[in-house]
Amino acid sequence: MRYALLTHPTCFLPFNRGKQHGAGNPINPDGHKTAYLWRGVLSKASLANIIEHFVRLDGTASQALAKRTLHFPRYHQLDVAR
Repeated sequence: MRYALLTHPTCFLPFNRGKQHGAGNPINPDGHKTAYLWRGVLSKASLANIIEHFVRLDGTASQALAKRTLHFPRYHQLDVAR
């Protein structure tokens, strides 16, 4: 399953890991609560892996880029898919 990135109606929700089986992120004694996103998910190696294996661009090469659909994996599915 992927998330279609649409221009107008698309919004990004926080990448929450969950705190005690609920919403939010656990306390990080080494920095910001969302540091895992920058250090893990958006690291060079991880982002290259996501682009190579999970991101999909639908449409044909002859279509304008604005007419094509970009699908991006949801954060909570990333660990399962890897």
